[in-house]
Amino acid sequence: GAGAVAMMISQSPRILELNDDAVAFTEDVYDFWRPSGQPYPLVDGALSKDAYIRSFQESWQEYARRYNKSLADFSSLCFHVPFTKMGKKALDSILTDDVDEETKTRLTSGYDAATYYNRYVGNIYTGSLYLSLISLLETHDLAANDTIGLF
Repeated sequence: GAGAVAMMISQSPRILELNDDAVAFTEDVYDFWRPSGQPYPLVDGALSKDAYIRSFQESWQEYARRYNKSLADFSSLCFHVPFTKMGKKALDSILTDDVDEETKTRLTSGYDAATYYNRYVGNIYTGSLYLSLISLLETHDLAANDTIGLF
């Protein structure tokens, strides 16, 4: 169940440069919580999955609107993945009919590469996004200045 990812951060990056173009989405969801006075948490897996997909959709829509971007602008997307099918369902939810086949194929292939290590290691909680990024960098053909989205 738990793990960590270590990364070196520098003013002069050699592998990855982070842009200042993040968006946030928050919403109260009681999918996993421990009420006061209760010894054990309450868990609603279906609600958790639906909340995850909704938060990705809302984040993507706001990002695309705010920064005038489309999926065609990205080489790949990396996800926080408690389990790999959750991220795939979120990605599939925005690969709608108005997205061209080349973009769908590229993002799906990138997703598979980005979750390679996650499928092997399993859920490492917060570190799963960065394990996904490491997996993408090590198992997928990327070029200089390719844009990768992180969710």
